[in-house]
Amino acid sequence: MTQQPFRFLSSAANVEALCRGLGRVGLECVGVLDDRIRCTCRWLDGPIEIVWLLSWWPDGDLQQDDRIIVTHRAVTKAEVDVQALLRQPHDRPLHTVIVDHITRTCGEITGRRPDGRAVGSVY
Repeated sequence: MTQQPFRFLSSAANVEALCRGLGRVGLECVGVLDDRIRCTCRWLDGPIEIVWLLSWWPDGDLQQDDRIIVTHRAVTKAEVDVQALLRQPHDRPLHTVIVDHITRTCGEITGRRPDGRAVGSVY
């Protein structure tokens, strides 16, 4: 079995799962391009962008996800080191780990947790 590069955005199911997760924290995916997802939130000033940076495989023929950067108003709010995640064992599929991390990060920006409650809410 030949190993394939990990490309989160090449799977429609991954993108759908991420947009569902982002919806739970108040975001709407309004643009999905080759290397980024743009999201809006009715109570935020400006969009949130999630940008995928790629790296080349040693053979120089293939690229895979290297880092994912979450920005709001042109300020980096979080970075996911995909290469480090690829080297670590996980009890869930990698795409689920990435969706959860990005959803939590975006929830901190919007003030909502993935369960829909406001950050800091007890109930």
